[in-house]
Amino acid sequence: MENKRMLESLSEALTFTKLRDLPKEDDGINVYIRAIAHVRKADSSENYAILFKNKNGEDYAIKDFGRLSPIKQIVKVYPYDFLQMRFLDVCHTDTKEERLGYIEKWNKYNKRTPSVDYTKMSVEELDDVLVNIAIERQYEYERSAEDIERSTKESEEKVAKNRQLINEAKKALKDRTITVHENINENKRGRKRKE
Repeated sequence: MENKRMLESLSEALTFTKLRDLPKEDDGINVYIRAIAHVRKADSSENYAILFKNKNGEDYAIKDFGRLSPIKQIVKVYPYDFLQMRFLDVCHTDTKEERLGYIEKWNKYNKRTPSVDYTKMSVEELDDVLVNIAIERQYEYERSAEDIERSTKESEEKVAKNRQLINEAKKALKDRTITVHENINENKRGRKRKE
């Protein structure tokens, strides 16, 4: 029964992500931002869920295809969407001071007051911060692309609706013009009969 539930939750996860097959298990080499995860619940049941990385680089489940029980453990991760290098390359720096400078500019741009003292962090810790910034930049880019796509679609729908209204108005005007011409012709015939 549990195995059947696992297969059902996998099918639901694949449908949700529009994937045909379960991706390869995470190898830890590339930074993923979205993944299907095999999870274990507090009630000991297991199923699949969809994970996103937040701007702090932490996984969080956005969709759970199992029983109503909290996720206790992520057993395996199968990434299907990765951090694109173009977002990471922008914040690539060579020295600790350059890393600190980039992080400071990013916080200033986003009007954030840091809650930690970055100057006390190691280069590796700063690199983790830069990866998290790259993840946030990619999400922002995706949101703006979705907004543009949605706006374009809405504009196209408005144009189509306006064309339809114009065509209806033209038809109504044509029908009215025909009716007016028919009335004029009928009035002329009526006058000729009276004469």
